[in-house]
Amino acid sequence: MDSQQGLGNDHPVVELEPDDFGGYELFVTLGRLVTPRPVGWISTVSEDGQDNVAPYSFVTPASVDPPVLVFTAADHQNGEMKDTARNAIDTGEFVYNVFTAGLLDEMNDSAADVDDSEFETADIDHTDSEVVEPRRVVGCPAWLECSVRETMEIEGTQVVFGDVEHVGIREDYLDDADLPDVEHIEQRVLGHLIDEHYTRLELLEKQQPE
Repeated sequence: MDSQQGLGNDHPVVELEPDDFGGYELFVTLGRLVTPRPVGWISTVSEDGQDNVAPYSFVTPASVDPPVLVFTAADHQNGEMKDTARNAIDTGEFVYNVFTAGLLDEMNDSAADVDDSEFETADIDHTDSEVVEPRRVVGCPAWLECSVRETMEIEGTQVVFGDVEHVGIREDYLDDADLPDVEHIEQRVLGHLIDEHYTRLELLEKQQPE
């Protein structure tokens, strides 16, 4: 580990290679530097019909045309695939539920490793989706119903790409142009740093150059 003077200031810089970190240290460092991120509250259903919902924060749009969403799910320490990834791979479908601050407790409770449906154990209201089998979270202001485009594994982490097949948005979450309202997003959405740390949003405006 080397340190040097920062560019243009008096702060030292710590230079590191990935091998300098332990596994958890690297997880925390990546999570805290690539931040804030949305919470991907992903719902799936198993091949035998058991509903599942769990939060993931390594998630992002991967493409706009076509619209593709990607989330990653690290395997359990014993090497078994997490239910969300396994269900999505087995059935080819998942739902991204837009998480907001009012559902923090339910989302957090759904992160527990349980044998039964998290919808039931965390007492989360749910209902049928429009075009896919996995059910969606009732309290979320918007959701994206996805079919799995492709998957890959990166040394024990499942990477799932999903084509967005249907977008559902509550009317109170829309602006005058019928697009997701940035002020509602600022007021309701939480960003995730890592583990138990979340952050609220503050809306700033800066016009991009043409």
